[in-house]
Amino acid sequence: MGELLYRTLLLGCIWSCCYGTGLQLKGDFTIYGMFPLHNADQTISAAPCMPECKQGTDNKHGFHLVQALRYAVKEINNSTGKEQLLPGITLGYQTYDTCSLRASVLATVDLLSQLYNRVDVEPRAAALIGPDSSDYAFTPAAALGAFLLPQISYEASNEMLSNKMLYPAFFRTIPSDKNQVDAMIQILLRFNWTWIALLGSDNSYGQQGMLSLSQQASDYDICIAYQAVIPTLNSGTQQQMRDMVRNIIKTKVNTIVVFSSKRIANGFFPFVIEQNITDKVWIGTEDWSMATLVSGIPGISTIGTVLGVSVQYAPFSGFQDFENQAVSELRDISAVNSSSDMVVPCLQNTDLYTMAKKRYSLENYDITSSFNVYKAVYAVAHALRQVLKCDSGQCEKTEVQAGQVPESRCSPECPYGYRQLQVGQHKCCFECMACPASTFLNKTGSTSCQSCAQGQWSPAESEACLNRTVLYLPWDAPLSFALLVLLALTLLLTLGTAALFLRNLTTPVVKSAGGRTCLLMLLSLTAASCSTLCHFGTPSQPACLLKQSLFLFSFTVCLACVTVRSFQVVCIFKWSSKLPRFYETWAKNRGPEMFILVTSVVEFLISVLHVALYTPFPSENYDLYYDSIVLECSNDLSPGAFVEILFVSLLSILCFCLSYVGKDLPANYNEAKCITFSLMICIISWISFFTVQSINRGTVTMALEVAAVLCSVLGILGGYFLPKVYIMLVKSQMNTTAHFQNCIQMYTMTKQ
Repeated sequence: MGELLYRTLLLGCIWSCCYGTGLQLKGDFTIYGMFPLHNADQTISAAPCMPECKQGTDNKHGFHLVQALRYAVKEINNSTGKEQLLPGITLGYQTYDTCSLRASVLATVDLLSQLYNRVDVEPRAAALIGPDSSDYAFTPAAALGAFLLPQISYEASNEMLSNKMLYPAFFRTIPSDKNQVDAMIQILLRFNWTWIALLGSDNSYGQQGMLSLSQQASDYDICIAYQAVIPTLNSGTQQQMRDMVRNIIKTKVNTIVVFSSKRIANGFFPFVIEQNITDKVWIGTEDWSMATLVSGIPGISTIGTVLGVSVQYAPFSGFQDFENQAVSELRDISAVNSSSDMVVPCLQNTDLYTMAKKRYSLENYDITSSFNVYKAVYAVAHALRQVLKCDSGQCEKTEVQAGQVPESRCSPECPYGYRQLQVGQHKCCFECMACPASTFLNKTGSTSCQSCAQGQWSPAESEACLNRTVLYLPWDAPLSFALLVLLALTLLLTLGTAALFLRNLTTPVVKSAGGRTCLLMLLSLTAASCSTLCHFGTPSQPACLLKQSLFLFSFTVCLACVTVRSFQVVCIFKWSSKLPRFYETWAKNRGPEMFILVTSVVEFLISVLHVALYTPFPSENYDLYYDSIVLECSNDLSPGAFVEILFVSLLSILCFCLSYVGKDLPANYNEAKCITFSLMICIISWISFFTVQSINRGTVTMALEVAAVLCSVLGILGGYFLPKVYIMLVKSQMNTTAHFQNCIQMYTMTKQ
């Protein structure tokens, strides 16, 4: 498809039989050039053909640009001694007359065909220099960028061409429009011109420049009274041009900024002269303000004052002499070119000798642009010198790939995962510093590392982040399965014990253990066991509310019952003779029930205040581990939780003391050793948990908290209830009133 397009366009212009002089030179490496030797008609044709550029008017500026290319190549090829850039290598060139946008496209297609080896050309392509405008430069920049063939423009200043993602092989020897817009803003501010009209050519150069200037104008309180796009001149746009000029007059602005290419500006200003506009200030871009294409318009001096932005002038020694000698030199080489060398005749049929005879004047604008071409040629030559390793005095005859650039660095590029740390005053000199943990860097040339997202982490020297491990106690984990089995066993024991006590409620063993109080204790132990279910799975709001409060409240009820039981036994056997009426008053006024109720209510109120003031809720803790997220309930260690735990601890100490006082009571009433054992199991379990929690908050610690709860329940169950169960199931002969009375008598006789 691409070859068909190329051949179709080529057939449209190949009818010419006249070939140019001085437009090409053979060499080991070929520099391609795109220069506007003519100004062609910009009208669009319906047929897929393009008339030869020679039919347009001569462009003296383009002639100077071609001469600059020839001058630079001749200087490099003829250099000797230490000044010789490419010893043993000659540069050649092949130029195209880009008299129009279509000519630029056709030249690009021809160059692509040569890169594809569709045309047999022996010299290797080194680079493309040109074209002269941004609008013409976009097509070759995009197409040739795929082959990484360097393109160096001498006048294309559009800022969009600096995008290396789209145009990776584009370079230039002229500043971008960003600098030009800044300069225009400074001119307007310097003379306090804040009421302006803004015009831009109908191409990417003008529209991008207009956009940048209009965006910055508001930041400096510059008001744009009128803004319009200048179209390309043809029979259909003449009236539009006249209307634009009338609108400028109506707005009564004295300053007009024209961000336009020289070709479109050349078509616009005759209408300004036609409307007899004078005494205005025109601020122009570097492309047209000094271009002879505009300054040569008849009557242009009457439009007012033109202030233009231009590239700083640099003397170009030797170039004027070279052009003076061009007439005789081009006359001598006119017979060298042959038709076999010309692949696109309609772009290469200009006779430079004919143009040289006209001896065009060399203005500052021409010198500046020609020097840009000269610098571009030398940039290519220096790159070839490094690629071909010519420092030894002779260049290597090696294959040069498109886009091959020699390396010349103070410091090598840092690998991914390392940032640059500048050493000294030069940005090019730096050390590579490893990115710390939880940061990454997946590009070179950066001075800072990027932080990982909150849910990610990375080790040092990373070029990507990893997802953090989520820590919680899932239902299907092996450790969870083992704890759930233990929970099921605990519930089976508590419920089984409760059923056995209920069946033997009137027996001496159950009565001595506390009677119906035992059922309340077993119920509270069951509720405490069930609180462990709130520890499994991802935390939820109900689970966070119940996890700690349910256990502490249930355990408080159980401890209160044990405390009352111990107090009653001590009162009967120890303090009845000393305080005979105390226990009677205690029992008649329902002291045991009131103590259990008050203790439970106090703990309940503490829990309610804790939940109200320090409401626990599901949270993700990112601060504990750099590579993990801990799913937990917030406020687990709040002041409210501390008060809850403190109250239960004080109750445990009271229970332990009363049990210890009754250590020498009758065997059937003496639970001191059992209660002490139960409380020791609880204390050891929770000390172990809090110790591990202080150094680890992972899944194992979560499982250890469940184990501590179940151990506390099993401790009370085993220490207090299991001996009674043993008597009821195995030693039933001891579960009689006579046996208990006998034990009391023996205790009384021993004390006497």
